[in-house]
Amino acid sequence: MIKPFQNNDDGYLAWVKANPNGYVVNTDDPPSEPYPMVHLAKHKVVSSPARTNYTTDRYRKYCGTDLDELTQYVL
Repeated sequence: MIKPFQNNDDGYLAWVKANPNGYVVNTDDPPSEPYPMVHLAKHKVVSSPARTNYTTDRYRKYCGTDLDELTQYVL
């Protein structure tokens, strides 16, 4: 199941913590390079406490545990 996150940093960070073997697709609106981009949920860049603004402004995250399902959903 795909879990979209927009304007919900707390929910997003909770999902990442609960699903370290899952995947996160970063997107932005309007689209720009290098997005969309896929990361493993355990990658520090997608959950570092030094960062903020994960799912607000122009950024959205789509999370899931099945990479094929996730890429088909986002792309």
